[in-house]
Amino acid sequence: MSNCYVAYDKHRHCFIIDPSCNYDGVINYIKENKLKPVGILLTHCHYDHIKGVDRIVKAYNCPVYIHEDDYDGLYDCKLNLSDMDMMNVVLSSKANIVKDFDVIKGLEEDALVIHTPFHTPGSVCYYFSNNKLLFSGDTLFYRSIGRNDFKTSVPGKTKESLKKILSLPNDVTVYPGHGITTNIGEERNKNPFANTYNLL
Repeated sequence: MSNCYVAYDKHRHCFIIDPSCNYDGVINYIKENKLKPVGILLTHCHYDHIKGVDRIVKAYNCPVYIHEDDYDGLYDCKLNLSDMDMMNVVLSSKANIVKDFDVIKGLEEDALVIHTPFHTPGSVCYYFSNNKLLFSGDTLFYRSIGRNDFKTSVPGKTKESLKKILSLPNDVTVYPGHGITTNIGEERNKNPFANTYNLL
């Protein structure tokens, strides 16, 4: 029930954002559309967003990016919460560390890293300002936000992180880690958590 996205440019280069399942669907899509993977962007380390990483890396040998504060979670089933579902998701692929406001090159437009901790310490969103696209992971959903009550969550950072995202232009389309697409203006005005955290 997690969303995976493939973002590509006119040269057919693509980023895969949060490959959530260990199956061939994403690889088949890449093949059918003659795309060239240039990176895997992870919004956070939870297992339901990283399960397909190793399969894609094996197929395309592309780099993996994650915020430094979630790096360890790629290799620890307690930190990525897979132990809660009696699973043992531990990646074998090596990841590259990113920080707040880093840019990741590969497409015509670079991906800007926006650090939004609370769901996890290293949660990030990836922003393409020219194309007005935001891949929000579990930071922002349609009329909701990610949980901040997990054992590894940082609830005290919730307001600060939401303020960062909801300050983006109204017409930025939001592609969340779960659920349907929305936009910043709609969430600023109609997301109940904007009111809860006095962000209106």
